[in-house]
Amino acid sequence: MLAIFVALGTVFTIFIISSSYRQIIKTFSARWWRISWSEVNFLSPTVGMISGCALIIDYVLTITISVSSGTDALFQLLPPAWQGYKLGVAIGGVFAFLSC
Repeated sequence: MLAIFVALGTVFTIFIISSSYRQIIKTFSARWWRISWSEVNFLSPTVGMISGCALIIDYVLTITISVSSGTDALFQLLPPAWQGYKLGVAIGGVFAFLSC
């Protein structure tokens, strides 16, 4: 029963994100050398800044989940005595990706 609402929420979210990206692409293609995130106005400068911050948080969370999943899969191949190093390797991997 709730799957219908989750599906509708997903479609609505994808529509909002794709329309935001479409606005960003139009803005960047017209004046790509002068634009910054603070200039991107969806409804107002505040909404543009909030959407930029939300994208950054989304990227960080995506990287974190991907690295932790990869680290978990890698440590399943290693002996059980090495499991204590899993958290350190995952944190190091996140910082390595974020520094690029």
